[in-house]
Amino acid sequence: MPESVVIEVHALNSGSLLNSNGLILHSAWFGALAQGSSEIVDRMHDQQVKPFTISPLMGLTADQKGVCAFSAGQRAWFRVTILADELSESLAQWSDTLKTGATINMKDTLWQVDRVALGSDEHLWAGRMTYENLIQVVQGSRVKGRWTLEFATPMTLNGSRFPCPFPQPESLVRSWLERWQVFAPFFLTDELPSQAREYLCVEEYRLHTETIRMHGIRLPGCVGRITLRDRGMSGAMRQTLALLVEFSFFCGSGYKTTQGLGQTRVVRRE
Repeated sequence: MPESVVIEVHALNSGSLLNSNGLILHSAWFGALAQGSSEIVDRMHDQQVKPFTISPLMGLTADQKGVCAFSAGQRAWFRVTILADELSESLAQWSDTLKTGATINMKDTLWQVDRVALGSDEHLWAGRMTYENLIQVVQGSRVKGRWTLEFATPMTLNGSRFPCPFPQPESLVRSWLERWQVFAPFFLTDELPSQAREYLCVEEYRLHTETIRMHGIRLPGCVGRITLRDRGMSGAMRQTLALLVEFSFFCGSGYKTTQGLGQTRVVRRE
């Protein structure tokens, strides 16, 4: 069952972190998984498509070099999402460990947990929904074929030779479909990316480029909002696309979603 848990924290001391600090939270999450089941960790190391995403600390401001400086008391939050039932118990255990008052060490800075949000009524980036419920929500709504998405962290797509920091519809849909086909209980048509290339257009966007310093390289990504519009899909194909759009809240978009990139949510459906 896709789930998203948000952990709200505040800094106990002043310091600085790179805007790629999702790497640190990635390591913390793997440490929590290893305590529960080393078999899961070993299996995930071998998986090309991982069953989770993780954000960096949200609410910090980076300078031109990607350094986020903060003072004691700075409030922030991060989220972990899972796409497979085998991680549900581990996420629940880690959430319980990170109860109010717990601390997280991030590169010599301590962050104290203020709250763990499990539902959308507690935080707009939290929530859970079974794959079957996702389908029911889409089937029970009028899908007109216009969606506005928000990329809260830099989103970049795999190009043939270089990263592409612009959300081209075909590549965007392919990134969602790849995760769906691995973790959902049934397959969707592989024609969706080509249908997106043919019929899904970028109607408007308000995006800017942010660069992440990661693994010794500078990785460009886009942050902001984009509106996608269907221009001629069949009703069945449009509804299937709508399912993937909703799924993006849990699976993220593009490249390196397990290390902080591509955090996505739908802000408008028309």
